[in-house]
Amino acid sequence: MNLLLSSLLLKPEKLLDECVQDRFQASGPGGQKRNRVYSGLRLKHIPTGLQVTASEHRESRRNLDEALRKLRLELALGAADARDLPAPPPIMNFRAKVNSAHEDFPLLAFMALRALDESQGRLEAAATRLGVSSSALARFYKLHTNLWTRAGALRTANGLGPLK
Repeated sequence: MNLLLSSLLLKPEKLLDECVQDRFQASGPGGQKRNRVYSGLRLKHIPTGLQVTASEHRESRRNLDEALRKLRLELALGAADARDLPAPPPIMNFRAKVNSAHEDFPLLAFMALRALDESQGRLEAAATRLGVSSSALARFYKLHTNLWTRAGALRTANGLGPLK
């Protein structure tokens, strides 16, 4: 199994064990100090080298949760790009109506990108594979900027126009 996909399937605590944490004092708007504690967090995933930061919140626990969420999404986007590997069997039923902050979102993003790739960029065929309508799948891609960009890149690579 792909290293990115296997890391994506880990529970958050186990994924954190594969990472190096670096805390820092984040700056706020206008260069102001957000607070006097080191609540910003930088996570580096050792096996893949992926790195994410989170400093949106004042509480370091919330920043840790946000950094893990970002890392899982980056793992999902990277695993979906690994075309040399066979597609894994469906891990869960695809749900198009999910918030991008939901813990299952990275795995669903992986499934959506993989279905689009296997369908040579055709949205209708990808939606049929996932059991949703093409408009629901297009709305799902719009939930996150990086997901929308990757879906557009897959379509362009297959000679199709951008999603609308």
